[in-house]
Amino acid sequence: MKRFLAGMMVVLAIGIAVGRWSGGHASVGSPAATSGRTVLYYQSPMHPWIRSDHPGKCTVCGMDLVPIYEGTKAMDSHLTVLGSNAVTVAGLAVEVAGRGTLHRGVHFIGVLDDDDTRHEVVSATAGGRIDWLADNFEGAEFRQGQPLVRLYSPSLLAAIREYLGLQRDGEEANGSRGLQDGARLRLRQLGLTADQIARLRSTYSPTNLDVELLAPRDGTVIKRLAYPGQYVKEGDPLFEIGDFGVLWLKFDAYERDLPAIQVGREVAFTVTGHPGMRFTNAIVFIDPNIDPMSRTAKVRALVPNPMEGEGAAARRRFSHRSAAEVDLTLEYPEAVTVSRSAILNPGGKPRVFIERAPGSYEARWVRLGHRGDDQWEILDGVRAGERVVVQGAILLDSQSQLAGLEPSGTSQPGTMEDRPPLPEWLVKADALRAALASDDLEGYRARLAELAALPPPTPVSELTTRVVATLPRGDVADLTAARRLFLPFSEALVGWGAALRRSDPSSTGLKLYVCPMGKGIFPGAPAQARWLQLSPPLANPWYGARMLDCGSEIAP
Repeated sequence: MKRFLAGMMVVLAIGIAVGRWSGGHASVGSPAATSGRTVLYYQSPMHPWIRSDHPGKCTVCGMDLVPIYEGTKAMDSHLTVLGSNAVTVAGLAVEVAGRGTLHRGVHFIGVLDDDDTRHEVVSATAGGRIDWLADNFEGAEFRQGQPLVRLYSPSLLAAIREYLGLQRDGEEANGSRGLQDGARLRLRQLGLTADQIARLRSTYSPTNLDVELLAPRDGTVIKRLAYPGQYVKEGDPLFEIGDFGVLWLKFDAYERDLPAIQVGREVAFTVTGHPGMRFTNAIVFIDPNIDPMSRTAKVRALVPNPMEGEGAAARRRFSHRSAAEVDLTLEYPEAVTVSRSAILNPGGKPRVFIERAPGSYEARWVRLGHRGDDQWEILDGVRAGERVVVQGAILLDSQSQLAGLEPSGTSQPGTMEDRPPLPEWLVKADALRAALASDDLEGYRARLAELAALPPPTPVSELTTRVVATLPRGDVADLTAARRLFLPFSEALVGWGAALRRSDPSSTGLKLYVCPMGKGIFPGAPAQARWLQLSPPLANPWYGARMLDCGSEIAP
């Protein structure tokens, strides 16, 4: 790669020289002496990318070209000018920045749970002994009014006898209406339904020892907490019942994504038990509470779950608490956008190259907004209609740095612009992390070799000693092995970075992130995996392109 870049730089240098010799937009022909000062070239005051090695008119506005003398600064020190040959060799490509809606697909791991508003605990309404349970196993389906339990309860039997006695007395005497109503209310409080109470005279006899407790609603037994022969007290839970007719699809959305998620938006999901099938449903609720640890909020969609099959083979389409993989397309408001390939972000200071004229390119700071699947939102630095370099920008950046040119515009706030130099170990370690985030195994090997060649960081401390001790050793066959070895090194870097943020004000720009899905990195990985970055945006080294945005920042 180094040889390739070196070769390209030589070709670019030759192309620039050719461009200048040809007298196109660049220049330095034969310097002329004017008033004892050496003229480097002539430049348009209105269109500074128009240059010539001799006096003349601007080919755009017709104004006279003005001389630029040796030792003075050009009218526009942000331009990199290439000859046509160099442009062709570098393979530069541009596109017009436009205004549009930004889209980004995100992936979540969710679960299909029962409707919490229809989740019910069936409790013992009176103390006694359980003599019988109907279909006493978890997963059994019940219908409302179906007997669940036969309970021997002296207090319940006494209340029934009192009620029947008052009814008989009421037929013979007036004035017992209030007592009957009170006895009926007592039976309702003890768990009998209005229909059960109405039928007591025909269903109950003095030899009855058990009273049936009925299912309060249609549902499925989620948990059984009682057994025949068990003595229970009033209020003891017997069953947990849930309604599986409609399930809740629940998943955690990151705080940064919540503004683009709205109630009513369609989500697509797949379930392991139905391979190859995708289901869609609308979001019905977004929890306004953010989890302070994971920086996520619960999002919920309703999923119909009908019975399928007939007879004994009938079952719900989805099993309770099935894992679901959720795909959602986020949509951001209309904004100026450019292709992601146009953004250069060395040191956390994003920039682009604008084609001012064929062969003339201006480096410009930009302020980034949301990142889409293919494009970045530009908050400041590029206007709609400007031509942005989307291929070959890295070669232009190398040439502009060799020429000592600075990008125009205002640098993005919160970058490393004013930060004193960080320890070289951190800089190289961040490059190693970036290689994993890019799924670049060869880049990982090269960065690791550079780290191994460095002297130990100073000042020596327990933290820096641990960083050196955990540096990955030996070659790796694949990215999974590389990430396994990188994990202890990353943890050591996080400890060092956290200490620097506390003790050194110049290091407050260091970013610490955590991935809450660590277990999926490799077998035996921890539930959460942390890493250090010198600057945003977040780029997950554990999953790379699969889930580059997975993670959240660890607060200082």
